[in-house]
Amino acid sequence: MLSPFSSKGATTGRLCNLARNMMLETKIIIPREDKYGRSEDDEMFLFTLERKSFLLLPLHVFRSLRYMMRKKPQAVYFAKPHLFTLLPAVLYKFLSPSCSLVFDCDEWDPATLRDNGEPFYKVWLTDFLASLSVMLSAGIIYSNTWIKEEKIPRKYWGKCFYLSNGADTLEFKVRKRKKGKEFSIMFVGLLHKIKHISPILDAVEIASKQIPDLKCYIVGDGPKRKELEDVVASKGLEKFFVFTGTVPHENLPTLLPTADILIAPFSDMEGVRYQSNVKIFEYMAVGVPIIATDVGDIKRVLGEGRAGYVVPPNNPEAIAEKIIYIRQNPKESNLRASLARKMAVEMFDWRVLAKNLEAFLS
Repeated sequence: MLSPFSSKGATTGRLCNLARNMMLETKIIIPREDKYGRSEDDEMFLFTLERKSFLLLPLHVFRSLRYMMRKKPQAVYFAKPHLFTLLPAVLYKFLSPSCSLVFDCDEWDPATLRDNGEPFYKVWLTDFLASLSVMLSAGIIYSNTWIKEEKIPRKYWGKCFYLSNGADTLEFKVRKRKKGKEFSIMFVGLLHKIKHISPILDAVEIASKQIPDLKCYIVGDGPKRKELEDVVASKGLEKFFVFTGTVPHENLPTLLPTADILIAPFSDMEGVRYQSNVKIFEYMAVGVPIIATDVGDIKRVLGEGRAGYVVPPNNPEAIAEKIIYIRQNPKESNLRASLARKMAVEMFDWRVLAKNLEAFLS
């Protein structure tokens, strides 16, 4: 398996969760360090570089090829349309024609780059690499049905395989909630775009008029945290909000079940439509009522809305309405949460996904 990011990146995390639960012998080849931070040594990884730099791309390719020529894998699984993954994969295929290439689209990077306002040349190059990866690969893994239907040419659909992200349902599980003095909702994520979070602020302002004991926990950090805190203060809503800052991922299995509602207010942006966000699967696994916006695959993942409450994007009034409804209808909301947990165990557990991937690769 080839990933362009360190072991702390989300892409490599996806590969790790699959590799740990597969019977096939796997090794993940990655650079040692990038913007996500220094990787920790792990027998699952082969680190090719001391630091990541495009000037060191030839060395990364050489060391990756040297390892693959020694191990002679039957398949090379590479994630993302990136020179650090595509180049060693294609060169190994040239040297070993019997090997199969498998391309994991992940979240379709060109769309994400456009959303982030990256330079045209970078978007064009990534788009070109994505198209080349689709054309050259024997198998294409897509994590979101929108990717297949809108980005992959129909003539390649025969070699496509759906594999969403998932959750460890033995770690993320239903826990008994203590009845407190507050009715709590919780958002978990990076605070890097105001428009992703502002609907929550407005929804709490509306819902708090009917639920005076409402408390909203914003779990995470990012460049927009101070601005969000200022907005809350300007609205006089400080008593309804708690900004926790960064919480280690290993603490989430015990933190998420403490909420009465988990919320995922995705914005309707091109890159977001093609994501398979791990957060939604971890929310499902803990059996807490979910409010999520109807962007990309979210409604389908939530059983066409049967396993959660799906609202239009950027609509705080609809979010507030569902918060109030869940408070007033606990029996129904708990039934939906139980269905979400059942779906997480049966369809989106990493063990199930790894088994499905093995069947496809074989």
